[in-house]
Amino acid sequence: MFGRRTITMMGDGGFWHNGLTSGIANAVFNKNDGILVIMKNGLQLGDRHAGAALLPAAQRAQGARHEHGARARGIGVGWVKTVDNYKVGAVAKTLKEAMTTGYKGLKVIIADGECQLERQRKLRPLVSNDCPREKERCA
Repeated sequence: MFGRRTITMMGDGGFWHNGLTSGIANAVFNKNDGILVIMKNGLQLGDRHAGAALLPAAQRAQGARHEHGARARGIGVGWVKTVDNYKVGAVAKTLKEAMTTGYKGLKVIIADGECQLERQRKLRPLVSNDCPREKERCA
C-alpha cells in the first residue's frame, strides 16, 4: 500500500497546534519519506472562521507572518518549498518534484494563499448592490 510516497495535508492551524511538534517531528525522527502539504491561509477552522486568526489583527495589518518553512527546517526537514496555491501549474510542478526527487526524508510544501471562503466573504459585498461605493470595502 505504501510503495510510493504518501501525501498528507494539514492546515496551518493544525501545524501550529500540534502538527509541528508531533507530526513533523515524528516524521523526521522516523525518517519518513512522504510529502506534507501545509495549507497556509492564516486562519483556523476550529472557530468556523469566527475571527480567531493565527496572527493578531495589528500584526496582519503590518504584514507580519509566521514562517512555517523556517520552523520545519529547524526541526530537521531538509526539503521545503513554498508555492502560491492559486497558481495551479506551479502547485502541480512542485508536487511532481516532491514525488520524484531523490531526496529521502520528509518533503514539506507550503501552499500559501488566502482562504477562498474568506476571500468570497470580503468580495461579496463589493460586487452586490448592497455596497454603496464600488471601491470601498463594505463591512
